[in-house]
Amino acid sequence: MFIAVSSEGALLEAPLSVLHTGRGSTAIGEHTQATGGSTTLDRAELFKALGFPAQLNIDCTHNSNIHRAVLQKVFINCVINPLTAMFNCRNGELLSNARYHASFVALCAELQAVYNALERESNSAAAAAGEPAPKAFELAQRAAKVARATAANQSSMLSDWLAGRRLELDSLNCHIGEAARELGIACPLNTGIIEQLQPKR
Repeated sequence: MFIAVSSEGALLEAPLSVLHTGRGSTAIGEHTQATGGSTTLDRAELFKALGFPAQLNIDCTHNSNIHRAVLQKVFINCVINPLTAMFNCRNGELLSNARYHASFVALCAELQAVYNALERESNSAAAAAGEPAPKAFELAQRAAKVARATAANQSSMLSDWLAGRRLELDSLNCHIGEAARELGIACPLNTGIIEQLQPKR
């Protein structure tokens, strides 16, 4: 089984009508390869394994630690999605609006501490298994890159908020908040965001 994580931007305009709002990248890896590994497929091999046409025009790479990539995407979504719902704005406005950007930077800094603690635990296990340490993950930098690439996109959480649907807080900010509590890390901004969006949780 393969797992994919993507930063492509898309907006559901109507049933069966999706607007591509920003180019991103897609990482794909084997579900069973939870930590590292030497297996690397080039683009042609990956597309063949997945049954994709060779001419498919997407930035797609094989990731030998897809679970780490998924965790990073969760943290990025914990920044972009709730803030766009709170401010009723498109992704790019988190960078162009000074007030929104201040909240963006502060939330990234707060959640970075949680990610770093989780990463230390993961790296300790990887080191015990003789695996190399992964490249450092900078949440503010990566989240800004995604927001910039999908500037015109309306996040899924904002779409749900405007439509009065249940928000995905449980699988995003609430989940990370629980991890922070277990690690003994205070996350007042994240907690405040959850409380503000709670009525439509």
